[in-house]
Formats: sequence, structure tokens, C-alpha cells
Amino acid sequence: TVGTGATGQITVTTPRGEGSSSEVFTFGETPTITSFSPTSGTTGTVVTIAGTNFTGATSVAFGPEEATDFNVVSETQIMATVGTGATGRVSVTTPGGTVTSDADFTFIASQTDIAGTVTDPFGDPVEGATVCAQPYTTGGETWWCSTTGSNGSYTITVEPGYSRVKAGGAGYLEE
Repeated sequence: TVGTGATGQITVTTPRGEGSSSEVFTFGETPTITSFSPTSGTTGTVVTIAGTNFTGATSVAFGPEEATDFNVVSETQIMATVGTGATGRVSVTTPGGTVTSDADFTFIASQTDIAGTVTDPFGDPVEGATVCAQPYTTGGETWWCSTTGSNGSYTITVEPGYSRVKAGGAGYLEE
């Protein structure tokens, strides 16, 4: 039995003799994760991971994706930056082993653009029409809007999950 934190060569003794390892080993304590915050974020979000035995950490991941950067602040805290991200458990690897959180980190996709063209019934572009995107989740409380250009085109930057689009102009509103 080797005590936690022991350092040295490994020696094996059998009835036929004794042998020792050529390398010196350090036996570390198994890390633990007690919490992490925030529990969701996008690329570039800095997550504070709390736990124990983080000294010497070699890897931090969010689901299957490695953190783009991490800093072992102390034996009980790591600051890690979310990369391209994936939803999943947070894991930390140290010389004492790998630990995985009980809860998932939720990756939130960055804003995205909705783009299109508004045309009249004859297929001609409509200039000056108001085009809005509405989130399904709020039931109409929030809108992101744009006005079409001379070629009828529009671009609306929205948060993830927004996909209901309405266009209106010259006294009408169509879905």
C-alpha cells in the first residue's frame, strides 16, 4: 500500500528477488469537483471550478471539448475558458486521476443572423418593409427588427432559439 502523496521508486519483492522501477513516481490524491459556475456559457466564458486536489492539473474539458485555457488558482480552484464548446460534464485531469462533475455544463451557441429577401406577389423586392424575429419562448415579449433595403434584403441578429419571422409594410403584416 502506498500512501497518498508518496514519492519514490516502485519496488517489487518476490521469492526470486527484488526489482525497482527506473523512474521516480509521485502518487497524487484523486481530485474532486464540488461545483462550477456559471453552469452555462458560450465560447470565451470563464468558468470557476471548485473542488480538491487540483494541483498539477493537465487537462480541463467541457463535455468532449478541451478548455482553450485554464489556470490552477489553488489546490481547490481552477479558472477555465470555454472553447468551441459542447454540452456535457466538466472534467479535470491531474496526476491523481480524472474527475467528472455530477452536473452538465450547458454550451450556448453565439448569436446568429437570419437573412432573407421580402418580395411582393409579383416577385419584385420590397424596400422599407419591417422584418422582425420573435422568440417562441417569450410569446411575443421581445422582438429584433430590421428594415429591408432597396433590393428587399434584410439581416437580423438574434439570440439562439429565435426563429419566428414576420414582415410588414404599407399597412399589412404577414407571417
